[in-house]
Amino acid sequence: MSPDGWKHDTYFVQTDKQRQIQLVLFQDYKTNLDSYPAWQSFLREHKFPTLLVWGKKIRYSWLLA
Repeated sequence: MSPDGWKHDTYFVQTDKQRQIQLVLFQDYKTNLDSYPAWQSFLREHKFPTLLVWGKKIRYSWLLA
């Protein structure tokens, strides 16, 4: 995980509206968990092309840019 994660999290709670959105998402997390089987089925069916890159010298910052 990026050590800058806290900066990204802070960005999404700068206003009252953003904080409310995050709170609603957090409070409704069970619905998210309940929908995992549907998402997994969708991803198994469609099998989107994906390139995963990992290595000793790879940094997250350029992956997120």
